[in-house]
Amino acid sequence: NIIIYGAGYVGLTLGIFFAKNKSNVIFIENDKNKLKKLKNGICPIYEKNVELEFKKNLSKFIFLDKFRFNQRDQNYIFITFTYFPNKFKDYSNNIKEMLISKRNFIMIRSTLPVGFFDKLFSIKFFKKMENNIVYCPERTLSGDALNELKKLPQVIGGNKVSIKKANLFFRKYKIKTIPIDNFSISEFIKIYTNFARMTVFNLSNFAGLFSNILKYDEIKLYNYLKRSYSRLNFISPFGPGVGGFCLPKDTKI
Repeated sequence: NIIIYGAGYVGLTLGIFFAKNKSNVIFIENDKNKLKKLKNGICPIYEKNVELEFKKNLSKFIFLDKFRFNQRDQNYIFITFTYFPNKFKDYSNNIKEMLISKRNFIMIRSTLPVGFFDKLFSIKFFKKMENNIVYCPERTLSGDALNELKKLPQVIGGNKVSIKKANLFFRKYKIKTIPIDNFSISEFIKIYTNFARMTVFNLSNFAGLFSNILKYDEIKLYNYLKRSYSRLNFISPFGPGVGGFCLPKDTKI
C-alpha cells in the first residue's frame, strides 16, 4: 500500500504522480470538508494538469479519515502534513501511531527544523525503528509539480538500511535519489535550499521595486541584468511575493 497522510498540495500531487504510474493510493485527510470534496471527485487544487490527472486517475484513489493497519501488509507511508514549531510531541506521536506495524515504512516529506531527528532518536522506541524511517523532504514546484517529481532527484536522509529501502521504492518509479546517511544534513539541505531560493526572489523583486520607483522599463532592465550581464544570470523575473507560501514559512522553521 502507498498511504499518504495529508491531501494538501504536496500530498495530493505526490499521490497523483504515483497513480499516473499505475499505483493505487490511499489518502488520509482529517479536514472533513476537503475529504467530502475528494470523495465526490472534486480536486481542491486549481491547476490544469493536476485537476486533469486527478480526474483521470480517480479509480486508483481511496480517501479515508483514518487507516487501520494490517500487520501482514507492507505499507509505504508518506507524511505530508505540516510540522508546527514547538509541536514536536504531537508530530512524533503521529509517527509512532504509524509504526505500530513493523512492516510500515515511513517517508517524511514535511519541512522539519534542524535537530528534529536527533531529538526523535533520543527516544528509545524510535531508535529501535530507525531502519523504518527516512526523511525525503518535499520538492514540489507550484504549477509544475507532476513534471518536477519525475525530473528532480529526491533527497533521502536516513541510515544505510532505510536509505536502501527508500531507493528500491523510488527506483520502481524511475526517480533518481540523493542518499544522505545523516538526518541532520538532509534537514539542513531542505531549509537552506528554500532560504536561498527566497533570497534570489527577494533580490529580483528589489530590482523590480526600483524599476517602478525610478520609472525604468521593467522588461528592458530585467533583460540587461539577466542576459547581458552574465554575473547576474541567476536573477528571476520580477513579480509579487517571495515564492508563495512555502519559502517564507520554511525559512522561519
